[in-house]
Amino acid sequence: MNKVAKLIIRFRGVILVLFLALSVVSGYFATQVKTNFDLFSYVPKKAASTIAIETMADAYDQDIPNAEVGVPELTIFQALEVKERLAGLPYVKEVLWLDDQLDLATPLDLLDQKVVEGFY
Repeated sequence: MNKVAKLIIRFRGVILVLFLALSVVSGYFATQVKTNFDLFSYVPKKAASTIAIETMADAYDQDIPNAEVGVPELTIFQALEVKERLAGLPYVKEVLWLDDQLDLATPLDLLDQKVVEGFY
């Protein structure tokens, strides 16, 4: 252990320069990394899941949902405000919530409970 410590102390300048050089190189390459947010591009075109997604995209007008956001239980008015804020975020194309499925002028207790439970 003492030998390692003595080597580190003896070559501290070389170690420091090497560390700084590698840090600069790593920092440069970190800026060159491109992020691909399209997860479907990683799946083979002949995979069953890719074929199913393409079939769904052809059959329905809306995009396939790919995120679900949970928030504490809110009133309908508060939930609509959250929906509006989420819809205003960059890269968000559409936000689906209960008001897209049912008429919220009707009390929740009188609506289809299976649909309501999907959102609450």
